[in-house]
Amino acid sequence: MANTFDARIAYSVGSGGQNLSKDVEIVQKMLIARNIMPKGGVDKYCGMYTIQAIKQFQSHFMRKPDGLIEVNCITWKKLSGKIPMGTNVGAPANAAALDPYIPPALPITNAKAGSSERNVKAFLKLIKYAEHKRTDDYVYYILYGGGSFTDTTKHPNKSVTKWGHTSTAAGAYQVLYSTWHELKEKGVIQDFTPASQDIIARRKLKDRGALSDVESGKVESAIQKLNKEWTSLPGGKQSNMKVEDARKLFNQFLEEE
Repeated sequence: MANTFDARIAYSVGSGGQNLSKDVEIVQKMLIARNIMPKGGVDKYCGMYTIQAIKQFQSHFMRKPDGLIEVNCITWKKLSGKIPMGTNVGAPANAAALDPYIPPALPITNAKAGSSERNVKAFLKLIKYAEHKRTDDYVYYILYGGGSFTDTTKHPNKSVTKWGHTSTAAGAYQVLYSTWHELKEKGVIQDFTPASQDIIARRKLKDRGALSDVESGKVESAIQKLNKEWTSLPGGKQSNMKVEDARKLFNQFLEEE
């Protein structure tokens, strides 16, 4: 069968999906193979343009595209070429039970992500700890200087002067307003929710050339590339953390994933 793919996604991709980088990469490549090009190409990030591309694909067989691809749903089966595009026109994208060709998706709540994704999550937690000395969800709402915010529909864009420095840094990864605004304009993110903050941090890993190191668990190499982005990491100008301590923390966070 033409345009049939053997790849599988482990988790959902798209609007409201879990959007693991490996799964997003697979979906983006499949969309491109079907001549639906997400703006930005294959970047492993599910932003506005990838969701729009999913909806564009779904519009060929759905009355109300939702921009979400679940494991084993009709959208996935059609995208991967497992069933013809003309089958079950107008069905809800994720109503597997309505399509006789598709068994219901198995629950995956207890499944662990692959090692590369676990490494990324552990490293992101390391950054949170370096920035805030804590890793709970509260860090997503911290302003530079120790204040907090509650509105996550946008970056707080609040200039704070402390320790002889003025900054708009905010959130778990102390993202500057200019950084958030640039990525919003590119369609990478739309708000400043915890999920969007994680996407921004992942984008920074990639832009600094450290993503492959992080995915491979090469903590020391990744830190060398990132301690100018996050100066609280070992070797950064605001850090008192040792590399060996960072490795121990990374291993601890990896065990928690």
